[in-house]
Amino acid sequence: MADQGSHYGKRERGKSRQGIYVFTASGKFLASINDLSADNVLQMLERGWEAWERLPDSEKAATAPSVESTHRWEDEYPRDGLVLNGISRDLRDASNVAGADTTAGRLPRWNRDTAWFSKAESQRLIPSDVSVGDEFEFPKVFVDRMARFHFVDLVKGQSESYSGDEMAKSRILGKVTRTDGDRLFIDIHGTTAAQSKMQSRWSRGLKTRVVGNAIFDRQKNEFAEFEMVAIGERWGRTRFNGRQHQLETSSIGFVFGMAPRDADASIPGIIWAYDAPWIKGPD
Repeated sequence: MADQGSHYGKRERGKSRQGIYVFTASGKFLASINDLSADNVLQMLERGWEAWERLPDSEKAATAPSVESTHRWEDEYPRDGLVLNGISRDLRDASNVAGADTTAGRLPRWNRDTAWFSKAESQRLIPSDVSVGDEFEFPKVFVDRMARFHFVDLVKGQSESYSGDEMAKSRILGKVTRTDGDRLFIDIHGTTAAQSKMQSRWSRGLKTRVVGNAIFDRQKNEFAEFEMVAIGERWGRTRFNGRQHQLETSSIGFVFGMAPRDADASIPGIIWAYDAPWIKGPD
């Protein structure tokens, strides 16, 4: 349907169809635009209404085409694993005064994200033999996934992941502080860092200090609670993340908390870069 759009026309697979469209219920194209101007959008809606008015009554009937569902990212949602729903936010402080979002009383920008870990991955996050007072490192799959795909600057727009060789020294550790039956109470702390190796206007980086807590049920072999906060600094930009006027260093924060088991499936913003063997992409 979007391939009929007048502002892009038919595009090759993988290219954006982003925009605002007007169709009939049966899928007949009437008008479209991809524009930030309210006036231009209004004009497009008026063109769509005029096109609708010219249609014969037989084409106005609310009969939708039959659509067969195919495999989607949502079908890989790890309901029996660990899903962390997150928010990233610009922080208002001295380092962020230059940012347009922190002037004139406007609140800092924020965005949502979700991190996925399969059942097998989540069960390997806590060593089986730890006891009160023991400290351990979270495995590489956890540290890399958070630092490369989720501690990224998507506050104001779409960002990109960091490659493996752009990771700097990053460690996230846990310490068992107490137990209650089969439950382990864990304090989380650590640091992450990543920096683009490109020496160009697209260079960027982000580093954080991480704190958090979790409860792991050894009898069920799953997390009962998980919350993690990361505070740090970002600099530079990517093509679509809206930082073209804010290349300088500023403060950024992230908070990730465990999603309820029965939550609707939400998808990581950079899921296509996960390269996790248990995730099958859309057909």
